[in-house]
Amino acid sequence: AVASAGMRVLIDDVDQGVTLSSNGPENSGGHVWESDPLEPGDHVVKIVPYNSPFVGIVEGVEFINQDEHSGFRVYNGAHSGGDVAFFNHYEPMDMHWESVSAMNLDLAVVALGANDISHLTTEQFLTGIDGIIERVDPGIPILLLGGYLRGDYNPEEGPLKWAAMQ
Repeated sequence: AVASAGMRVLIDDVDQGVTLSSNGPENSGGHVWESDPLEPGDHVVKIVPYNSPFVGIVEGVEFINQDEHSGFRVYNGAHSGGDVAFFNHYEPMDMHWESVSAMNLDLAVVALGANDISHLTTEQFLTGIDGIIERVDPGIPILLLGGYLRGDYNPEEGPLKWAAMQ
């Protein structure tokens, strides 16, 4: 999720009663939630904005899990305003990376660049993404998810820089 809006988890359009948020007292750590066991079959997981004045942008994923004895675990590692340097060099993020490691992830999803384009060069950004990839435990597949170009960023130079970053 992008922005500090709280997000709700729905499975098969049923609200699971959990709010994931990137906003916290120290903006560190993450939010962990695991579903109850699900019936056999295909299920759709949605993460949608919770009652908030902020706009939440969700990079959606549909999980299909054939193991009826395991639910879905969703880890929202987003941090409002965080950029690649924040995830690589900000000391309180050590707790974030410990949490990520403890999750035994099946897939790590990294959304790219919305908070980086305004103040980093393309080279700094790509080096920062490499640093994030190195922090994910070896053997865990990583999906790099192209983001969106913020409408408030330099309309003349923005699209070319964004294309290079993506």
